[in-house]
Amino acid sequence: SNIMLVTVRERYKEIGIRKALGAKPRDILAMIMVESLLITAVAGAIGLVIAVGLVALGDYLVTAYHIGEMSIMGETIHLFDTPVLSPQMALGILVVMIIAGIVAGYTPARRAIRISAIEAMRD
Repeated sequence: SNIMLVTVRERYKEIGIRKALGAKPRDILAMIMVESLLITAVAGAIGLVIAVGLVALGDYLVTAYHIGEMSIMGETIHLFDTPVLSPQMALGILVVMIIAGIVAGYTPARRAIRISAIEAMRD
């Protein structure tokens, strides 16, 4: 949300020019919301890839170095199970990220709509 607020502030003049040329409030709203969703989706996908890599690394370390294994009365007990990231969970994570992008982009987009074309071009 802060990134989008800064983006709107930096593009103040551009938004003013768009309004002066006849852009409707919904066009400005859509422009900011799409940018917010794109940033969130890309960051979410990168984060998901990193998470999958860390889960795979954790699984390797647990199995290779026998981390979390205890021997009690001759039986080996495993404290850690193999981590799993299902496709449904990954999809759920991306849906949550998209919803977060919508929420984060809405306030800056509403602020962009309120920009006066004349004031924006003066700055």
